[in-house]
Amino acid sequence: MVWIAIGALFVVAAGWIWFNVVEPRQLYRQAERLIDRDPRQAAQLLEAAVNQSGGQYPEAQLLWSRAFVRMGQRQEALGCFSLIPKPSELSAVHLLALAEDARRANETLLAELALGAIPKISEHYIDACQQLMELKSHEGRYQEVLAIGDELAARHLVLPKAVFFMAQAHEQLADIPAAVSSYTDYLKVSDGEPFERANLARRRLLRLAIQLGRPDVARDCLADLQGRGELTEDDRLNQAKLLRLEGNLDAAWTLAQSLREEDSANPDVMDLHALLAT
Repeated sequence: MVWIAIGALFVVAAGWIWFNVVEPRQLYRQAERLIDRDPRQAAQLLEAAVNQSGGQYPEAQLLWSRAFVRMGQRQEALGCFSLIPKPSELSAVHLLALAEDARRANETLLAELALGAIPKISEHYIDACQQLMELKSHEGRYQEVLAIGDELAARHLVLPKAVFFMAQAHEQLADIPAAVSSYTDYLKVSDGEPFERANLARRRLLRLAIQLGRPDVARDCLADLQGRGELTEDDRLNQAKLLRLEGNLDAAWTLAQSLREEDSANPDVMDLHALLAT
């Protein structure tokens, strides 16, 4: 009888382990394979996995949140993620994947929560910080951008993307000297950066350096832009402003006249033309 009882207990225990551990893991693995092509079916499998685990299966809940994002169910995705007790203990790679899906779906709050859960000790923490800087920049939260940038700078890391977002934050907060300094720092380390971002930094630095009365910095930016392709109308407008700043009024007037003939509807062109005409 004792052996029968022990055998029965073993069967019960094995059944419990199968139902509460093994099967939920199998459901999770199936959902992983389905998440890209059929997020709805993946969500059903993940719901079953979480339920069979007593309502707590953090890895499955994270993937379930991704499935909700891909189905366009914003509130469900946020709710699912919010029920994870310690998301910082989950895989940083999986958190980044959720953040990427959320950003693509314009679910910035969920993306921010996922990125913010990545701990400082993770090798992916720096990447998460730079993505957070970009998110907060798009939302106009420039003081928070600077706070993250300062934290990264304290680690003595050369991170071009982070420096760019710091420069942009300084510019938007009307701290022109700091913006000029940061854009200058960015361009010093911009090798390998996307061409569009680096050229945007050059154009912003050109304009801000003129505002700050730094013709030396502006002239270097203009020469750099000229060496990389044809100047835009805004570039030429800033070139005329630079000539005026340098005291070369005749050349500034000639360029302003040319710009006016090409685009008399541009109020900035007309304002500069009127200023030089006085």
